[in-house]
Amino acid sequence: TKNELSREQVKETNKINRELLKQKAEQLKERIQEAKDKFKEAKDKLVEARRSFAESREDLRNKTKEVTDFCKKNKGTECEQKKEDFVKTSAKTYLLNTINKIENALDQRVAKINELLAKPNVTNTEVLQTRLTEISQDKAKLAEFKAQLENATTKDQVKTVAAALKDEWKSIKDGLELSRGDILSHRFEFAVERSEELQKNLDKALEKMKAKGLDVANVQAKVDSFNAHIANAKDLVEQARAKFADSSLDRATAAKTGHELLVEAQKELNAAHGDLKSIVSLVKAQKEDVTELAKSKNETESSDENASAA
Repeated sequence: TKNELSREQVKETNKINRELLKQKAEQLKERIQEAKDKFKEAKDKLVEARRSFAESREDLRNKTKEVTDFCKKNKGTECEQKKEDFVKTSAKTYLLNTINKIENALDQRVAKINELLAKPNVTNTEVLQTRLTEISQDKAKLAEFKAQLENATTKDQVKTVAAALKDEWKSIKDGLELSRGDILSHRFEFAVERSEELQKNLDKALEKMKAKGLDVANVQAKVDSFNAHIANAKDLVEQARAKFADSSLDRATAAKTGHELLVEAQKELNAAHGDLKSIVSLVKAQKEDVTELAKSKNETESSDENASAA
């Protein structure tokens, strides 16, 4: 009959929808895992780049001492030639390894941002995409320095690149602090969201206690304090994001002020979790069930630790 056919069509449609949702979930899982794998690969490369940098730095120190000792005993053209050879070999190698280390640090940051972008419901994506563009521009400048070094044939040419690299590194370092702040802000956002979910459990616990005629004045005061701290933390995270994204500020200022706001947000989260511990104790003293509150407290504290770990 028509109704039976309709029911069969609904069943088939539901089945197809479930399969599509399952496929999307699997694809999302694969994208996130791929992003995580790329981050691990970038992290391993950075470790190797740091090792090579440390070796070249040690070689530079040894060769510097060798040249200094030589020039104490040998003056004039022999000393100048020794210095020239030193800059064109050891110093040049050190600078190339420095560039490699910076490039790998940038690659690691790109991998971390892409890992974040692969996740669902990520906010602030436009800023994260901007960071990727900025990092690409930084890497282009480093590639220019590397080419100049590889083609350098005189001490002065190497020294010119070294001075330019030193100035550029300051800007790149500030940029890395900005993107670190962007990543941290998402971790803080997650911690705040978990805390906001907990607010619903607290409201339910209060209503149950009121229904039983229990005195909730002390608990209510702590709940109000908890809610205020979470609201403050949320506001501070939003302010921090605004600072990180403020193009009217130079990189250093934006990074410094943004991170200072995140520090304040962390203090608010810590205070909120202190209130939560007191709430659990007060509810427990009334011989009420605190299982859900205790569970939420542990989950929220875990989120808070993740927020402050980067």
